[in-house]
Amino acid sequence: MGIKSYIVNFLKFLKHGGVKYVSVTFTNPDARYTNKKVFISGGSEGLGRAMAKAYLAEGAEVIVTGRSKEKLSNFQLSESNAKLHTLVWDALDFDSYKQKFDEAVSMMGRIDIFVNNVGGGMSKYEPWNAYTAEVLDRTYDINTKSMFLMCQMEGLYMIDNKIKGNILNITSIAGYQRLFDPYAVAKWGAHSLTGGIARKLIAYDIVVNGIAPGTCLTSNPALPHNRNFEDNAYFQGQPSKRFTMPEEIAKTALFLTSGEARQIVGYIVPVDGGGTDLSVLIYNWILAEIGKVIAFEVP
Repeated sequence: MGIKSYIVNFLKFLKHGGVKYVSVTFTNPDARYTNKKVFISGGSEGLGRAMAKAYLAEGAEVIVTGRSKEKLSNFQLSESNAKLHTLVWDALDFDSYKQKFDEAVSMMGRIDIFVNNVGGGMSKYEPWNAYTAEVLDRTYDINTKSMFLMCQMEGLYMIDNKIKGNILNITSIAGYQRLFDPYAVAKWGAHSLTGGIARKLIAYDIVVNGIAPGTCLTSNPALPHNRNFEDNAYFQGQPSKRFTMPEEIAKTALFLTSGEARQIVGYIVPVDGGGTDLSVLIYNWILAEIGKVIAFEVP
């Protein structure tokens, strides 16, 4: 290493305040979320509901949102847990976002962890040349625009309130696939914004990551209509030869938003039984690293 490199490294040392000492503590896995407050959008059923139950089981106070007041009420009744709260929130009503966000914070007093789970595919899949602008817009709104606006509000909220919390975005393995359909395009956007906001917020000790579920055993419109959703039977679409269970997504979420995972930043973790080609992940990583080099500025 030459004298120039030593000088550059020394200047970096001074600029960033020298050595950072970090205290790492390990908590009983069954009580990691005691005194933590968690927000989960799209939480009345499916993956959101599974994650809400998992956080509650580990001691967290949880608020879930959804469009259906009936589904939210049924969830609350079935759990009979004083730490579970619900809020009716239509994710496509963008004009209501600020009001609903403030209402959620007011109900909870404070929010430490945000899980952005709103999303959805199309009611039916069309030939590539049959998709309309209306379908493209709606799919983008629910899967990308909603997540972008939520991350923006959540990040500003935690910065303003000095909360060293977490944001977790639930995306899809479709975000890794090169497909000509609105859902895959929208999920590529969700992956991009997750990595982008993670780099912005880590400077404030706010950790952002994502989970890309494979085909889950939920009321997924892509699954055969005669499928018994309670039966995790053979599924040819994933190398593991079975569906991904909602509980597996929930357990992954618990780890990624825990203190044990605070050095994992800006990653989308596929949970798909080996369905995501590793070469695709490496390709995306290389592109990200090239972007860093191009944007590098000498201090």
